[in-house]
Amino acid sequence: IVPLEKNNHRIGFDFATQKEAAETIEKSRTQEGISCSPFYKVRPDTTGFLLMFSVHKKITDPVEIALKGDKIDGVVMVELDALGFFNSAITNNAAAGDTSITFECFDKSASNQSIFASANRKIQPTNPLLSEDRSFKIADREIRVTFATVPNFGGEFQGILPLLALLGGIVTSFIGFGFVLSIVTARARALDLADKMTRSQRRIVESSQDIIAVMDLTGQWKSLSPAVQSVLQYSEEELVGKKIFDTLLNESDAKQLEGDLTSAKDEVGVMFDVQTKTKSGETRWLSWHLTVSRTDGLIYAVGRDITLQKTAEAQFQLKNKQVQLAEQSALEASEFKSRFMRDLSHNLRNALTGTMGFLQLLSSKSYSNDEEKQEFIATAEESSEQLFTFVTDIIDIAGDQETEGAFERDKVRFSSITAKVQKQLNSELPKGNAVKVTVQKEGENTIALVHEDLFVESLVKTYLALCGGMPDCKIDVTVRANTYENLVEIEMLSSPDTTVANAIKIYKDESTRLVEALPKDKNDVMFNLGLAASAVRRLNGGLMIDSLGDGEQNVAMITVPLVKGK
Repeated sequence: IVPLEKNNHRIGFDFATQKEAAETIEKSRTQEGISCSPFYKVRPDTTGFLLMFSVHKKITDPVEIALKGDKIDGVVMVELDALGFFNSAITNNAAAGDTSITFECFDKSASNQSIFASANRKIQPTNPLLSEDRSFKIADREIRVTFATVPNFGGEFQGILPLLALLGGIVTSFIGFGFVLSIVTARARALDLADKMTRSQRRIVESSQDIIAVMDLTGQWKSLSPAVQSVLQYSEEELVGKKIFDTLLNESDAKQLEGDLTSAKDEVGVMFDVQTKTKSGETRWLSWHLTVSRTDGLIYAVGRDITLQKTAEAQFQLKNKQVQLAEQSALEASEFKSRFMRDLSHNLRNALTGTMGFLQLLSSKSYSNDEEKQEFIATAEESSEQLFTFVTDIIDIAGDQETEGAFERDKVRFSSITAKVQKQLNSELPKGNAVKVTVQKEGENTIALVHEDLFVESLVKTYLALCGGMPDCKIDVTVRANTYENLVEIEMLSSPDTTVANAIKIYKDESTRLVEALPKDKNDVMFNLGLAASAVRRLNGGLMIDSLGDGEQNVAMITVPLVKGK
């Protein structure tokens, strides 16, 4: 409604309740161009008329047209006061003020209904000296104007002047009517052009599967495209006035996004992927592209649903972790088998060496009268030689298998690898996270018999598991030499964290089927524990992990072979 200030009482008014307006709307549907209503009481105190222009939907399917008819999107309507309209067009002109001429306007399309007359119309004689009828159209409605002379027209004073005034008045009136009509027509054309442009842009926005939205600089939604209904299950009305941070799943993401928007450069796009909550409580991954315009005081946003892509990435990462654990377990099993076969062969070889020696002593004694006994002894000696050869072959095979994935164990002082462990730990930490490791002085010079790189790997993975993605984590490390069992004991106490404690519990319950249990993992706690435990076992050591309770620290202990002395 324009202007709104004087017409706000018309908000919500149903023009279809007026018979004349309803008929004009129906007529506007079926014809092109502007339609004009009859002159009637458009308001209780105002006689006027309506100019209408319908905005049609574009339907090309003849079957759809037959079923649904020629639908329209709406009607552009101009409401005019008849008295004000004709006063502005006629009576404000100089010629119209000539009292020697009277005129009256009739609605020719409505049985010549009188709609306007000049102020001196009452003095018009029954048979005027001069009269003239002229017709013109307002849109599709024909208006007839009757001009006539007043009594005593043509007297000495008037002379020929009234006739000239009549002609001038007619010309001026037509100019006025033409001017008003051109304004109305130009406005209708402008509205039609603007509507066509708006409709084409609206179709692009409505057909997009991406969320296209606008928010202010604080992140408060101003408008959103219909795609928000299918992606987040919210209507536009439910989100307008709320902030984008309200729908984010993680508070840390909301803080990071708020900081990025505050520091973003003007007219430079910001991209980020974030987990978002839907109305039903589901979790969706959205990829947002935000452009901050400080000149407009707005942020223009485009959001795309990438849940399937993120799910596929998560499945790929999970399978990759499962493969890593399986490979680590296979390598561990291979080394265990080689070590077992080597030890078994060594023990058998020692035993067989003694047996063969005794048999040789027996065979060297004089049993010349006991041929059968000599035969048995010879057979035993032959069997022992065959068994000795078999065991020797086992040693060679075990040695070859061990050589393929073997590593040398050296004397490693714990203090010598502290910096290396911290460097590798920092390289594997998630962005923005920090871990502070404090090693007690009294045990840092303890020496272990290990492979250095594998020992560093086991410590780093254990630290990562104990911190479990915490942004700020502290670990206290105590190293002790257990001379009774010839072991180095490395005890680690980390900051309290419920997520890590829960993951430790699952790890202990599912340790025999860790690969299958990885989907339950949070922040790679179980994955890192599995890698650390396997690495420690390859060092001929052990890993124990536990939580001290709700709100308490989490603890881990690694044991590896000790080197006595310094």
